[in-house]
Amino acid sequence: MICDILTNELVIRILGMTIYGIGGVIIAVPGIIHLERLYGAGKLLRGIEKLEAGKVEENQIGFDKLVCEINEITGSKCQIGDEVSELELYVGTTVVGGKEAKGPELTIKGYDRDGNEAVHVDEPIFERLRYIIDRKVRRGKTKIRTGGLLLILVGFSLQLRSLFM
Repeated sequence: MICDILTNELVIRILGMTIYGIGGVIIAVPGIIHLERLYGAGKLLRGIEKLEAGKVEENQIGFDKLVCEINEITGSKCQIGDEVSELELYVGTTVVGGKEAKGPELTIKGYDRDGNEAVHVDEPIFERLRYIIDRKVRRGKTKIRTGGLLLILVGFSLQLRSLFM
């Protein structure tokens, strides 16, 4: 009888500790760069970072997610089709009134496999695009971390329960 109680308590404690540990690992996943390719928000973040570094190609992680987001945000204004195999970010400067520079003007240009320009996304849309992508990435990471937190709470509850049995 005593062995059965100790065994049940021990099993519940071990189960609780295991779930607790898994929750802790899940909370850490969004912070590990090498695991970003495993979840959507990480792929999107990788795509926008590669674009901001210069260009992103269709065989790189995040290209498809980035194209999908651009198409969703821009609507019918400038859709990026299947023919686009590379996106590049161009930074220029606009001059207002002939003397003072307004600041950087960002343009995304999409090229097909032959190197011809297929589409371009101008400044106001890029600023909005970057803001929306940042929000989606944060939301995606928050969902993952919330799942980890819930597992930690379940694991901790199981460990407490085994103490009071």
